[in-house]
Parts: sequence; C-alpha cells; structure tokens
Amino acid sequence: MSLGGFNPRTVLRQTTNGLLDELFGRMEVPMRLNWSDLAEMDVDPMFEAYQSLDDNDHDRAEVMLRDLHLMTGEEAQRVVFQQIKQAKMDDLLAELEQLESRYDCAAIAYLEAPQAYQAAMRFSKADRVIGGRSSQRRVDVPKAKPRTSPEALSAFANAISAYYSARQGRGRHCHVEYSMRRPGLHYLFVSLDDYRQTFLKLVDGKHRFERQCETHAFENVFVHDETNHYFDIYAKGGKEVHAALQPILAREFLGVHLPPEDPAAEPFMLGRILDPSFLFPTMPQDAIKEVIVTSARIKIRGAKAGATFEPNNEYGARSLQRFIDCFIREDNLPRALMELRRVELRFQMAAGDDFSLAITKPNRSTLKQLTNVQRVLAEKYLAYWGVTHAVDTDAASAA
Repeated sequence: MSLGGFNPRTVLRQTTNGLLDELFGRMEVPMRLNWSDLAEMDVDPMFEAYQSLDDNDHDRAEVMLRDLHLMTGEEAQRVVFQQIKQAKMDDLLAELEQLESRYDCAAIAYLEAPQAYQAAMRFSKADRVIGGRSSQRRVDVPKAKPRTSPEALSAFANAISAYYSARQGRGRHCHVEYSMRRPGLHYLFVSLDDYRQTFLKLVDGKHRFERQCETHAFENVFVHDETNHYFDIYAKGGKEVHAALQPILAREFLGVHLPPEDPAAEPFMLGRILDPSFLFPTMPQDAIKEVIVTSARIKIRGAKAGATFEPNNEYGARSLQRFIDCFIREDNLPRALMELRRVELRFQMAAGDDFSLAITKPNRSTLKQLTNVQRVLAEKYLAYWGVTHAVDTDAASAA
C-alpha cells in the first residue's frame, strides 16, 4: 500500500462509520450526523459535516484524522502490532489481525489501546528519520546503564538547551520524553523552541489578515541500544551538531565519558562480504536455508568509478563470489581495491517466509522495515558475521 498525502475525505471514506462515530464521540466533536443512516463510504455528508465544524473542533478533528492516516502505512502498522503485542493485549491483537482495512486497524488501536497507539505513533515517526540524511550512528559507545530518573532527564534537557541557545540562539526551552521500545532499546524525544516566524493570519472573526509572530518547535531523536552499545542521533545541522550532541548524550543520559571516535569505526563493515571464503554461515536452529546477495554496489578505492551488480542467484551463497571471479576477475581488479558500498541480502527461510535486507555504508539499512522477529534474526547474523560491531555476545546469541 502506498501512503500518499493526507486527504480527510480518504480517511472518512476508508474508516467504518461505526468507528468514526465512536472516534468523534470520544473527542466530543459534534459532527451532527446520524451515522446509522449513512451508507458505508458515503463520504459527502461526512465531509460536509466535518467542514462545518467551528475552528477549534475542526482543528482537533483534523489532528486525529492526520494521525490515523499516518498510521496506515505498512511500517507504521507493523509498529502498532509490535506495541500491542508488547502490552500483552492478545485478544486485541487477534482482532486487528483479522481486519482488512488499515484505517479500521488504526482506529480500533486508537480507541482500545491509546497508550500503545501513542507509543507506536511516536516510534513510527522516529523510524522515518533514524538512518536518514540527518541521522548519525555512533558504534563504539562504552557499556552503560541509561539514567532515566526525572532528575537525570531534566539535566539532559538543560544540557541540550544550553548547547542550542549558546550556539544557535534557539532551544531555550527543552522538553524530553523517554520511552523504552523494547528491553534494552531506549528512545529520547527532545522538543525545543525554534526561531520565531512571522505568518499572515486571519483575525477579528476572520474579517482581516494580520502579520503575527509564532514560535514553533523542532524535534531531535536519540536512540540508545544498550545491548549492542551504539546510539543513533537524529538532528539537523550536519556533523558539527552531531559531534556536539554525542558527548552530551553520553555524559547526561549514560553517565560515561565518550572517547574520541575511531575514524575507522563504522556501523556496517561490508568488506567482510567481499572475502572469497565468506559464505554467510548460519546456525541450524534458525532454519535458514541460505542467505544470498541479490544486489551489490562496488566502488573502486581511490576512484569515483563504481557499478551496481545483480549476481545470478542460482549459485546461492556463492553468487556474489562467483560473479566477481567470472566477470570482474582478480587480475583486472584486485579485491583489495574493491569497496562494497551497498548490498541487498535475501534470507531464504525453510518455512518459506523469506525476507530481504539492504545495507548502505556508512550507516543506513532497512532493518527498521522488518518485522520484530525478522529484525532480531537479521541483527543476530550481522553481528555473527562481523558486519556490525558487537561488544559482547548478546547480539550473536539472541534467538
């Protein structure tokens, strides 16, 4: 399912009438409709009632509809299911698994499991930015237990605020929300006041426009993996900002001194896959038939040249090695001059529930798009193969 732009008519059309009635009723938004008299997907009277709401009710209703829309994407729905499962609401989980409409699924989760829904919405938004352009991962983090007391989080907020107010003249007010997504995976959602902006707004009962100043907010996201000893930071501003925020996170949240970053340390070390003897070893208990490379982008060290290859997968785990031996050849281009910049892996499972994973250097991957079970399995083998850093054996032993 492709998640397009928000349109309230789409949300009203795709959500069952009874659920819409309950949603607006829960919010005490007066839609002035007899929902039982409406046919399903008869959107025109619904939209007319929605448009006729006063400004305050319309704004509250729009926020709710936007949130539902955002939670109908495939990745967002996966996070909803994960959070409800983690909350041990098995009956609700079984009910949601039977639904065909993702809008109904989001609506029922909103109504029946508001805490799990809000957590899923927060984590889903984080998933869309972590690993992206403004995100950076630090892998050589000392082992530490996060400090999550109100006092520690307040100190962290003050330190973040001090950095932004001194360096950028914004962020004088800072609010930190802490959540644990699963045991050992900690999230900090940090909201700060942005520069004031001037907008043309309707005033005097919508009779005239006037220029007014407003203060909006911007958000940073910090993720700490306690088991594998790394953290991700999403913050706009590039390397300078990330370099400043890393020691603040380590000092205030983890209570450790962060040593200078090893320039050779990278979250994903793909060079291992180019070793001609490397054939993706697996363990019998995980029921993996084999792991194959479906696509690989190879760059020549010291040059701008590079190309993406799609090996013949008939040769299984040896597909990439055979491709290099036959078509690139060591005498033409030694492996020592090859740099693997991106690779797509296909986990072929004995039960038939195959899944794919893409990794791009230095720090991007599609791990977050996998189900919880698939992600744990993939992380286990990335550590086991030496593709990711693992300070201890936790990642390589987790089933």
